[in-house]
Amino acid sequence: MFTAFADPRTAVGVAPDSTVHISRDAGNAWEQTGKVSAPAAAITAAVDDGGELRIWVTTDNGVEHSADGGAAFNTAIPTTSSVVR
Repeated sequence: MFTAFADPRTAVGVAPDSTVHISRDAGNAWEQTGKVSAPAAAITAAVDDGGELRIWVTTDNGVEHSADGGAAFNTAIPTTSSVVR
């Protein structure tokens, strides 16, 4: 599982089956919140100024972003098949 801390108590993880899990007690207990479109390669998370948990996950489909605590993900930066030379 890839994991990242948004703050000292809030952790986010992506399991090999692409499900997203959140812990609000520094990793002691986890709950499934949503799913990304493909297995994760990297993850980061932050709590914004309004207190909302934001999550970014890199997958084979690009960078996916959640602005609702992991319930839904949208492609923020799609993966392209063209190579820049």
